[in-house]
Amino acid sequence: MKKFKNLFRILFFLAMISVVSCEKIIDFLPGKPKNCRIKRIHIIEWSLDYYGDFYYNKWGNPDSVIFGFVGDGSPNLLLKYNNRRQLIQAKYAYSNVFYESWHKFGYANGNITTDTVYIWGSNEEPEPLTYYAKRIDRFEYDNWGRIIKKIMDQVSPDYPPIEFNFSYDANGNLITQQGLVYDNYTNIHVLHPIWQFLDCDYNLNNPISATTYNNFRLPLRFDHEIPMNTGLRFYFLGRIINKSEIEYDCK
Repeated sequence: MKKFKNLFRILFFLAMISVVSCEKIIDFLPGKPKNCRIKRIHIIEWSLDYYGDFYYNKWGNPDSVIFGFVGDGSPNLLLKYNNRRQLIQAKYAYSNVFYESWHKFGYANGNITTDTVYIWGSNEEPEPLTYYAKRIDRFEYDNWGRIIKKIMDQVSPDYPPIEFNFSYDANGNLITQQGLVYDNYTNIHVLHPIWQFLDCDYNLNNPISATTYNNFRLPLRFDHEIPMNTGLRFYFLGRIINKSEIEYDCK
């Protein structure tokens, strides 16, 4: 009987390891806000001062983000899902007529493994008929569900593929050449895996400190100067949020 109990404990332990390896590191973050989502971001970029409003579908997944300022490099975001609630399309659009980039996602084992990207064109559905360039991105993940490799292969016009590799430290933050000093609070990308995927940002903490945080350890206000070079800038959906205020819906 004793041997049987010991065998049971070993099998149970191995089963738990297997389950954890299939989960995301986000699910084990202490104090992770389980019922918070971004409602609005007030962004100040140099001479610009505007809001981004966040909308969600009935399943609680992001549906769109509509910004008060739209221009080159600063489009709105429109998302589309299949009947399994998987993200199958992300369109960074200027208007109902033109898009900046149109992403169509392919899956394997529940993960997005390919992203067919069309650059600059008009909004024909279901497939873009006109575009300036096209590439195919491929992704690899670690056991925590974080992107560890991204290969960008531009097929039209044809250029050699570019490979990016990502590694993370013991705190769950990206190791970079910039020597960033992360805070000890919750990165806003953690609030939804779609934000993490779209920005390739799986950091558990913020790369800049906020002036105030809420009771869920989420940043409420950032007040950092925006460097003229590409130095210490905190991006969210392509927007610089070094100077911003963030509103949440928390239940």
